[in-house]
Amino acid sequence: MPSILEVSEGIQEISRLDTGAWGVDVAKIAASPAAPTLVRVLDESADSDVKATVMPTGAPSFSGSIMAWPAWAALSGFEGKILRVEFSFSDDGGVVRGRYARFKVIF
Repeated sequence: MPSILEVSEGIQEISRLDTGAWGVDVAKIAASPAAPTLVRVLDESADSDVKATVMPTGAPSFSGSIMAWPAWAALSGFEGKILRVEFSFSDDGGVVRGRYARFKVIF
């Protein structure tokens, strides 16, 4: 069972060749979210932040309630591992909300 802070879709699969941008819809939490922050990308098996390797450039942004993350890069070497993207944003009342999404890197 996912944590209350984990996105409801659970673990998503992502190819090591994927270089596209991903994101999450936070409409159930905030209609007009602000201040998107990508806190870290955690390699759960090594308990280490790999954001500088897998999302080296760019910053998250909002389009309505959709928070878009920078594009993935350099996922080779992470095959079979789970990466946890930790992010935060401010809700309609200005309260900072922290959440995370998990991705399994496949071949």
